[in-house]
Amino acid sequence: MVEFLFCFIGLVVSYIAWGFFQERILTKPYLSTSTGNEDKFTNGEFLVFCNRIGSVLAGNVGIYFTAPHESYAPPFLYSFCAMSNVLSSWFQYEALKFITFPMQVLAKSCKIVATMGMGYFMNAKTYSVGQILTALTITVGLIVFKVGQSTGKTDDHELSPFFWLGMVLISCYIIADAFTSNWQEKIYKEYKVHNFQMMTGQQTFASIVALAMCFTQLPEIFAFLADHPQCLIHTSLMAVCSAVGSTIIFITIKKFGAVMFVTAMTARMIMSVLLSIFIFNHKIAFYGGVGLTISFLGLTTKVYLKYLASEKKRKQKEASKGQTSI
Repeated sequence: MVEFLFCFIGLVVSYIAWGFFQERILTKPYLSTSTGNEDKFTNGEFLVFCNRIGSVLAGNVGIYFTAPHESYAPPFLYSFCAMSNVLSSWFQYEALKFITFPMQVLAKSCKIVATMGMGYFMNAKTYSVGQILTALTITVGLIVFKVGQSTGKTDDHELSPFFWLGMVLISCYIIADAFTSNWQEKIYKEYKVHNFQMMTGQQTFASIVALAMCFTQLPEIFAFLADHPQCLIHTSLMAVCSAVGSTIIFITIKKFGAVMFVTAMTARMIMSVLLSIFIFNHKIAFYGGVGLTISFLGLTTKVYLKYLASEKKRKQKEASKGQTSI
């Protein structure tokens, strides 16, 4: 119980902090020490690179403490999910320039639809009626939230001229992220690699890709960070939170299973939205709040269905063991 609480709190805190720094860095200006002006940091590619480097270091530490490993996958296979992982992160950061964080989180929660579609076509997975209805509920919540936020004086109303650009970017994020998870599942099934091997292999390639994307802009980026020290601190803390969160993800899945992981991440998602609304003073209209509630209901139902499926598998295993012993 103590270990689970540690993992649960670690996941929630690290990813809430990561979300906070992500929104702070890309949506609010920083004070220049040389001119006294307030300037915005705009390079999402560099933030992707910082996150991936942190994850590589954390993954190597994990491999060291869980060695030896008998299974290995061809390194080039990691490059596919690494590329989609970098692209999904970049799309996510860029979207924050055109839609609010709560809108982004709700839109990201709809990736379950894309993930299910990718799972069906890539791994021939099937889904229950409950899973499909849950995905639709989350999507309906997003639509209601958008319609509600389009009326009245809200942040989303103010950004409405750029809404579709933001949603295109989030849609690209969802597709790329859905490919990433299903490609990872494919590698797990075929090569039985350890979680930390997957983490290190993917993030190593991802770091190289992200560095290539921002390489020509590094002098400008470093100059900006040197002239805006608070931005440097926030970027460093964001990378640390990403690395810690990534490490705890793998520990949680290995020790407590996917249900507990999904529970923690769902709690984190809901709390992130609520804290963002409070800290950054996002105005939520009445029907926007209704949309939030519908999506949150869909997310919690998703956790419950995951729990029921896990219990069913556990009972089937126990029954099969009992028959074997007889």
